[in-house]
Amino acid sequence: MGVAPYKRRVYLINKDFQIKFIIYTTAIALITIAAFYTMLSFFFQSSIDLGIEAGFPPGHVYFRFIDDSRADMNVYFLITSVSVFILIFISGLLFSHKIAGPIYRMITYLRSISLDKISEKLSFRKKDFFQELSEAYNKRIQYLRNAATHEPDKLIEALKLREGEKTD
Repeated sequence: MGVAPYKRRVYLINKDFQIKFIIYTTAIALITIAAFYTMLSFFFQSSIDLGIEAGFPPGHVYFRFIDDSRADMNVYFLITSVSVFILIFISGLLFSHKIAGPIYRMITYLRSISLDKISEKLSFRKKDFFQELSEAYNKRIQYLRNAATHEPDKLIEALKLREGEKTD
């Protein structure tokens, strides 16, 4: 059995878009994590205030329990937050890749064709978004091919009108 060939993958296809997208998603993650930490801190402070109102003396087992629970929460919260942040960062990269890929493919495809040579159909990777874009484009090209073949005069007239020229 042979070794599978190395397949290089480029995940930053449209760096400007993808980096902005990743920054946006990770910023939302950081804001959410900070909000949850603030809420948990408020909960622990409320528990301490409740113990004070109940008249527990400083150093009471209740306060030690709250302090121990807060310390445990900080460790677990840090581990969970870092894990969630990494997950959202990677998800943002992969998700933006599925958006940037079709756009990049469409741009390179349009740059590579000429009016007299449109031979291959536009296609995207199976799991990319915007599959309907390639389908619509291919249908439109097929329509124009048919019009150029069967009714070239009407096609030329339509193109002239589109460019603002008057027809005779």
